[in-house]
Amino acid sequence: MRSVRQFMQVAVLLAAAAPTRERADAPVDARLAAPFTADANDALYQWDSWRDYNASPGLEKISVAVLAINSADDERNPPELGVLP
Repeated sequence: MRSVRQFMQVAVLLAAAAPTRERADAPVDARLAAPFTADANDALYQWDSWRDYNASPGLEKISVAVLAINSADDERNPPELGVLP
């Protein structure tokens, strides 16, 4: 229920910041009018680099605490899959 309230609060804040169509469009129009200063090849490289990325060699170096709670009504990782012990 908390996340629903947060989404509703964001909508209220956005409506207060941009109560009209013109005020809502202004930041988008300003961004689109701004010059694109980045190199298009950098953007393409970033999107393309995921295909051959392999995190496996460095995974043993990662050490973190994890709290994972799996419930019977979990749609993404139901207990039957055995994803969580």
